[in-house]
Amino acid sequence: MTDGKRNGAWVIDLEVDMLGTGERKFPASPFHSCNDIIAYSLETIDGSTGESTLWSRTKIFTPETGYVCAIVTHLDHKRPSKDIMDSWFASEQWHVPAYLVGHNVKFDYHYLRREVDTVGTVHTALPPTIGDVVKSVRSGNTLLWDTQYVEYLLSGQSTCIISLDNLAVEYGLSGKDESVRNLFDGSVNTRDINEDVLRNRVEGDVELTSQIFQRQLKRAIDEGMLGFVLLQLRRYAIVCEYEYNGMWVNTDKLAEMSRELEDEICEHEYACQRAFMSADMSFDFKVDGGQIGLDDLPDWRSDVAHKWFNPDSVKQLRTVLFGGVVKFPEKVKVGVYKTGPRKGQDKFQNQDRYLDFEGAFKEEDFPPGIYPRTPKGLIKVDEKLLQDIAGQEVKPKIGYSSHVENFAKRVLRYRNCKKTLGTFCEATADYIFEDDGCIHPNFNLTVTPTGRLTCSQPNTQQYPSSEDSVFKQVFSSQRVGGVIMSLDFKQLEIVALAYLSGDKNLISDIQGGVDIHGCIRAEAGLSGSSDCRKEVKRIVFGTIYGGGLTKLAASSKLTRSEVSKCIDALTKRYSTAFAGFHCKVRDDIQWQSAERHESGILLRTGIYRLPSGRKITFRQEPSRWRKTEAEWPYSKLKNYPVQGFATGDIEACGVILLFDAIRELNLLEDVHFVNEVHDETVLDISTSYIASRILKEVVPDVEKNLGRFVTNMFDLAIPFDLPLKIEGGYGPNWKEAK
Repeated sequence: MTDGKRNGAWVIDLEVDMLGTGERKFPASPFHSCNDIIAYSLETIDGSTGESTLWSRTKIFTPETGYVCAIVTHLDHKRPSKDIMDSWFASEQWHVPAYLVGHNVKFDYHYLRREVDTVGTVHTALPPTIGDVVKSVRSGNTLLWDTQYVEYLLSGQSTCIISLDNLAVEYGLSGKDESVRNLFDGSVNTRDINEDVLRNRVEGDVELTSQIFQRQLKRAIDEGMLGFVLLQLRRYAIVCEYEYNGMWVNTDKLAEMSRELEDEICEHEYACQRAFMSADMSFDFKVDGGQIGLDDLPDWRSDVAHKWFNPDSVKQLRTVLFGGVVKFPEKVKVGVYKTGPRKGQDKFQNQDRYLDFEGAFKEEDFPPGIYPRTPKGLIKVDEKLLQDIAGQEVKPKIGYSSHVENFAKRVLRYRNCKKTLGTFCEATADYIFEDDGCIHPNFNLTVTPTGRLTCSQPNTQQYPSSEDSVFKQVFSSQRVGGVIMSLDFKQLEIVALAYLSGDKNLISDIQGGVDIHGCIRAEAGLSGSSDCRKEVKRIVFGTIYGGGLTKLAASSKLTRSEVSKCIDALTKRYSTAFAGFHCKVRDDIQWQSAERHESGILLRTGIYRLPSGRKITFRQEPSRWRKTEAEWPYSKLKNYPVQGFATGDIEACGVILLFDAIRELNLLEDVHFVNEVHDETVLDISTSYIASRILKEVVPDVEKNLGRFVTNMFDLAIPFDLPLKIEGGYGPNWKEAK
């Protein structure tokens, strides 16, 4: 990756303001416009000679003048004249590098890109080619080498979110000075820290990062992983696009939805109270041993109502459904004050009261294999239990009619509304940045053991699907007249499993366009309804993820017997993929190390290599069945390789192809990559015309070329020639992107 004008590497570290406000938002975030770059250190490494030079810059603050910039050399720490500074910036050192290196470098890159985008011409204290570097990153010519992320890849995803100091120790280097970290912990802002102290910190960080980078580069070459690492770094740059572009939130719609949810929560809460107090559910409902009627229920708006029934209380729900007694305090008038400032006022005292329920169901009607128990042996009042009651999958005692079913439905709706309000609406509102009205989630690349992305601040990957909720309506285009597009890699894990396992029947069905879920449904002898097919689909993917009969039955609307038939049909038709693949993985694990468990069992750690070159780390666990033996975890043997190859490698290639195709059409300013949810990519597009072009021109080309691209990029011995469909659509918001 050298060409005379683009060679070597820049190793960078920034120290910035922490002036950003917001209870949950990161105060040093580059998406707070009030934050500025206070100090940086940059080491330039010549790609031909290996020679390096260290540059530093700090901002010196004074009450009279605000701040002025100072450039200092690493060698003598003297501030140069303007002529010397100009000659430095005009030197060959500032050619665009092949690598921009840093520890969690996307943080630094966002600041540099913001500097270019918002100022137009970068700050005089930054090298003049910073704008060219940002363009080079977006064009794929300069790669962002994140030492934290590369270590995660080299370690087989076993080294997660490691600090620079700890990573330095791993490579036998001395740690850095923590004096500045102590100041940060003491709430000292960056601009108030002594210039020399701050400069020493950034220079020390860059020197450590540079040494780690050069060791990682050599290690990647020695282990034959450089090609794999470089491809993943191309994906890393696209993840930076998600974070930097952000998703625009329609705050008016969000506020309206929040108000509607608050009203609906109150409505469902009141309905829950009335449901269990209705005639069919209250003939055995007693307070302190005495019968009460519907008219005795307190007003749902009052605090007293929550004492009668609280839908958030699992204990009360269990008592209502299966019988028991609930104790609650109630203020009771016991007289009047005879003296003191409150003389003549009523005196109240808390007294315990008791609600006695016979219960609508018998616990023995709920088999433990289907309905899990708590450690105390009590039935878990979870979503499946309530769904089965609401759907009349289990019948109440004689005397209880549809009221108990309505009661369960109301509780489910109440919980769903409350989750949508708290987990989605309120959390999303907390992370909206005032400057652009967007959320800028943090995509975590170094968390999962498989290479799959996770997301936080906020977690956009946990938002409910468009089928189950209207919540995604709040995400619209940032541009007037713009649209949101959703592109989904269909059956990604199934295709990955077919390739990895070599299952001939599964490969044949995929190539022949067979409806795998419909086929398994038919062979299991189940109904042909669309709802049934959805349940079979969940079982197929659940089996890929390592789920067994008990776990799958607990989360399915099908009976345990029907789930068992689906699993049998699956393992019979695709025996190599669903019955034997995990054994192949287990046999191919290369043992690396071992440690003694507290029980005395020797537990091994090993590496499994995917065809892509990705390493997956497995660790043995004490056997559940033979207490003196160790075993490789069954569910992880099935899940980790498939998930790593599917969402970590194949989808990465698909997104890279998509990004490159849009860039070649000069549409990156019109098409913003804004989110990734497992096998879904979300785009914010300036016009519906451009969105239509992408669906008609770009997506078919990506589908056509993906197999060849995967084969070439990973140098696969067996060509990846399985078809992979990308379904997509667009609309005024994320929910309607179809």
